[in-house]
Order: sequence, then C-alpha cells, then structure tokens
Amino acid sequence: MLVAAGTTPPPDWGDLLAADAGADACHCPFWTTTVARHRPGAEPLWLTVRADGRVLGGLAAVRTAGWHG
Repeated sequence: MLVAAGTTPPPDWGDLLAADAGADACHCPFWTTTVARHRPGAEPLWLTVRADGRVLGGLAAVRTAGWHG
C-alpha cells in the first residue's frame, strides 16, 4: 500500500468520488481549493491510499498554520 499527499487532486480523484455513494460536494476539488483560497496561509491537501496502482481511498483537506485569528 502507498499513501501519498499532494496539493493538487490526483487525476483519478473523480473516479474515487464516482465510486462512493456517500461522496458529496464537499469532497470535490472545487470545494477544497475554494476553502483554502479564502483562508490566509492555507493550502489544499489531498491524501490517497493506493494498492496495485488503484486508488482505494482518499481525504480532501485544507492545511493551515492554525485557525487562530
């Protein structure tokens, strides 16, 4: 298994979302990048878990230095 992190969504992120009935708008790259853009010092972050070249799971997040004013 391989865990990877990046500041851009992996090319197969859409396939992962399409395969998950529980995925919603908050998992889309637009949402993640928009939130990051509106928080000073923040950047989007995508974590993926792969096996045999296939993405098994992932997490879209926003990395910040902190949420203090």
